[in-house]
This record gives sequence, structure tokens and C-alpha cells, in this order.
Amino acid sequence: MAVFLLVAGLLAAAPAGACMFCASESDPGVKTLLERIEKEGETMVPVLREIAACPNPGHEPARVCAIGALADFGDRESISFLRSLVFELLDPEVEGNYGPWTPDASVRAAAARALSRLEVGGLNQKLFSAWRDLPPPRRRELPRLIGELREGSAVLLAEIVREESDRETVFQAVIQLRRCGSRAQLGVLRDLQERWKNECARPTENGREDRYLSQQREYLGKTIRGLEVRR
Repeated sequence: MAVFLLVAGLLAAAPAGACMFCASESDPGVKTLLERIEKEGETMVPVLREIAACPNPGHEPARVCAIGALADFGDRESISFLRSLVFELLDPEVEGNYGPWTPDASVRAAAARALSRLEVGGLNQKLFSAWRDLPPPRRRELPRLIGELREGSAVLLAEIVREESDRETVFQAVIQLRRCGSRAQLGVLRDLQERWKNECARPTENGREDRYLSQQREYLGKTIRGLEVRR
């Protein structure tokens, strides 16, 4: 209940409405937005906030760009809204497309990355505490947000690798550990390597090789080798 009330309060603070992309008869494109940001600088912040909050499908690349620019400008007035984007993942009332690679996920990941750059703390533990209660699509997106927040991320991601039963969620945690992990996570990754080796050796229902699992194992091996030379 406490988490739900927190999320509800954050979402209530989020702005919404049309943006410069909605007002244009043709899509100006992210390149045009970047050019305006470079030319007009911090005076673009109100426009960037509108773009970041635009609910219209298809504007996700521009929203990601705008959110990154708000972080560049150190816009702390956007923190409440950025938090609301991240915590959409925990609110069952917020409909949308969930999963690690959906356009909406890219926007939430951009918000998490911006919050990290703005040095906003205390978010990862709230996300992690809801991990086991999330439905599969949202659970599979969770590692990406944890990784972007960069706040004790490696330890939390390693716990997901160790305890999670959904293979895709585990793989998403591996992807993030490749970015933010260290030698301290080698033990849990090597254990996973052994589990996936045994799983790959078991015959499938149709007798064919699980190619996706083979690709995941290859990626895991590269991740382990990369962390072995990391300090």
C-alpha cells in the first residue's frame, strides 16, 4: 500500500499535454530538436519538459532526447516528473507496453538515467523491493531501470541473477551487469553459466536446439570474460 500511494502521488505530479512535435504538420525529427537545443540552450527547458511528458505514441525518440537534455541542463524541477516515469513500472493502473525493449521502456530508462545524473537517490531499493510481485513483462524491464539508476545496481542485479526463475529477466540482469558489474559478480555469473549449460544439455520438447538459450549463453560468456579483466 505504501508503494502504491507513493506511485500515485508521483504520477499525479506529472505534466501532460501536446508538444512541439504534436503541433507540427510533419515530424520535425530528433535532429531538428538537437539543433534547437544547441542554438537556444537552457531557454529550451520549458519546451523540453513538454516533449518529455508527451503521451502520443511515436514520439518516444524525441522524449528520450528531451529527457537527456533536461539532465544536461541540471533541471531539478523535472525530478518529480522523472520519478513518476520510473515508477510507472510499479503501478498496475498505468497501462502501456512493458518489457525491456519497448519504446515506452526506452523512455523510462532515459528517466532513470537522468535521475542518476541529477544524483537523485533512494529509488533502486524501492524498485527492487517490488521485484517479485511484478508480472513478467514489467519484471523483465526492471533490470534495465536498476542498471540505469547506478545506485548499488550491481549488487541488486546479482541478486536477481541468483534468485529469479524467469530466464529472460535473468538475461536482462546479465546485460546490465556487463555495463555496471565488477569482478565481485563473477561468482554468481559463473553459477548461472553452469545452470544454463545443464539446461542446454536437456532435450527440448521438439528435439531441437534452443537457439535463443545458446545466444544467451554466448553473451553470458563474453560478459564473464569482460568482468575478469575489470578491476
